[in-house]
Amino acid sequence: MQYFLRLKKNDLSIWGMDWGLKLDQIRYLMKRIEELTVIKIIEEEEEDPLLKLRNSLHNGKLSLRHGVANYQFYKAFFGGHLPMKELPVKLVEPLNGCSTPENLAELKDAIAVVSRGDCSFIDKANNVSLAGPGALLYLNSDNQLFRVSAGHITNSKEDPNENTGIEFGVGLVTHEATGVLKAALDAQEEVFGQLVPVQCKGAAECAPILPEEKEVVPYVDSGYLAGDGLDEIEFLTSTFGMPLPTQALPLLQPSNPQGCEALSAPEGGDVSDFAGAWVLVARGGCPFGDKAKHAQDAGARGIVIMDNGDAPLARFATNREDVFIPGLMVTKAAGEGLIDWLGTVAEAKVEVVPSPGAAQAWLDLAALEWPEEKAQINLFKKRQLKEHGDSPDRQAWIKAKAKEVLAAAAA
Repeated sequence: MQYFLRLKKNDLSIWGMDWGLKLDQIRYLMKRIEELTVIKIIEEEEEDPLLKLRNSLHNGKLSLRHGVANYQFYKAFFGGHLPMKELPVKLVEPLNGCSTPENLAELKDAIAVVSRGDCSFIDKANNVSLAGPGALLYLNSDNQLFRVSAGHITNSKEDPNENTGIEFGVGLVTHEATGVLKAALDAQEEVFGQLVPVQCKGAAECAPILPEEKEVVPYVDSGYLAGDGLDEIEFLTSTFGMPLPTQALPLLQPSNPQGCEALSAPEGGDVSDFAGAWVLVARGGCPFGDKAKHAQDAGARGIVIMDNGDAPLARFATNREDVFIPGLMVTKAAGEGLIDWLGTVAEAKVEVVPSPGAAQAWLDLAALEWPEEKAQINLFKKRQLKEHGDSPDRQAWIKAKAKEVLAAAAA
């Protein structure tokens, strides 16, 4: 489409006479205006319908790099579109966001995080906007999410505050994220996150709609431990805790091996040695959350739990709200191997290597119905090794299970 910016000739003639111009002067002026007329061609771009739908979604998930869980958020009624890339996550100082942030520089292009309360949502957004953040998240103070408004009405169906001037995406994130983000950031660790809008079909079926956002890893459910002279050991993660550290850290075993009370010093060491380390404990005796809390109280960065039976590995949870370190579960055989390894090295350090996806393989193994005939058992074992034997630990489990089933069939 072409648009012309020009005065009407009649208007110019009238104004020219009012200005005292002669007719030939007015004609000359019209000719010069015509020569200087600029034609501006505007091409109207059609918005990608998938992107338009994505930007209209109000439900979303905050995924953290190397995180063991993701966290639901609701997009606010005001603000711009959510960023489509991973950004650093930073706590606003002071955390309530009710005054000009003291750390403006580090909030630029980051996901700025503020607590709820003490002042209005829009006041917090205006204060944080001085930093030029990539997005803003309010930490909810309870478990009920809603869409925040720039006015005094919450969860309204219409936005009465369209002209807030807030151009970045804004959301309210579930209370579950509060302790995790604060613990990780208070520990001065770098945290990166991505805000991914999701479309929901029913209560449990929520997923991104953009192809590139479907590739975002929602959380790490599995991986393997690596160490000097240590065979790779597969683990499944807890469903709680801070993002996994990926640097090599000490691995220590307390003198009370189940970790069901305050940790006792490792053999030949001191309780202070647990600070910043992985703590290896055995399953049983008390809930997972209690073990993790005792390790956390000792300053540990995470807990490794060795299974106490022959069941397939499974992720584990806690209902405690005061536990913020992550946990790993390894098989009984792998845990025994770790203990043996600890006795052979002067300084035992392990590196956590995230490799998502193994939790489903272990679930599939748990759901198997093994045949009862000997010939069928061996064929079944070979099929499972081919389908699920991507790790030495799963191979060992399948072979041990086949041996157990064969023994039962022969009895």
